[in-house]
Amino acid sequence: MSDKTILYYSEVCPYAQRARIAFREAGIDHEEVEIDLLNKPDWYLKINPEGKVPAVIINKKPIAESMVLVELANDLSNNKLLPEDPVQRAEIRLAIELFSSKIIPAMYGFFRNPTKEGGEDYKKTIEAGYKTLSTLLHAQSSTGPYFLGDTFSTFDIAVAPFIVRFNYVQSLFLDDYVPTILKEDSRLREFIEGVISRPTVKDTQLSKEKFAHFLEIRFNVPSKI
Repeated sequence: MSDKTILYYSEVCPYAQRARIAFREAGIDHEEVEIDLLNKPDWYLKINPEGKVPAVIINKKPIAESMVLVELANDLSNNKLLPEDPVQRAEIRLAIELFSSKIIPAMYGFFRNPTKEGGEDYKKTIEAGYKTLSTLLHAQSSTGPYFLGDTFSTFDIAVAPFIVRFNYVQSLFLDDYVPTILKEDSRLREFIEGVISRPTVKDTQLSKEKFAHFLEIRFNVPSKI
């Protein structure tokens, strides 16, 4: 097994994008190998028996799971991506958990039910989830553009790939729908613009066209609902 640090990813996977952003932000010297999730090579199961991305080979050892790799990037960079304050670190981890449990399900729920009714369910979940996100943002810092204010952290890394995809869903399938809270809350707007315009996010995101194509193949999501 090579001494090189190798990150295995798929461009279509938001969880893999987390790791790609983190490794770039941390300045970790590594190579990247893309895995076709619709036609996974047999050899990849030796890297990650679950067959999922992301995964990393580092010091000749395989490590998987997106937030494990994000925190690994932080550790390798001497806490470049997390504050020193243990309470603030705990707040970030809690905020990531809330985002994962209350907001991310909106997108996958729509993938399973890509209909007008599914679109309405998506809007309800996003509206409620973004209100939670707004509360978290204001509690952490009154100004942005990031969760911690002007410091980019693991929270921003964890949510950015999904916010990009939420915007794609709203543009492609929901007539450019914009959540009401986003119109009303400048802190939330600044945050969303801040994370999606971060160079490491832009450099690792897939195009809207590739996103739509993957949804059609993987989830049978039609081009119009």
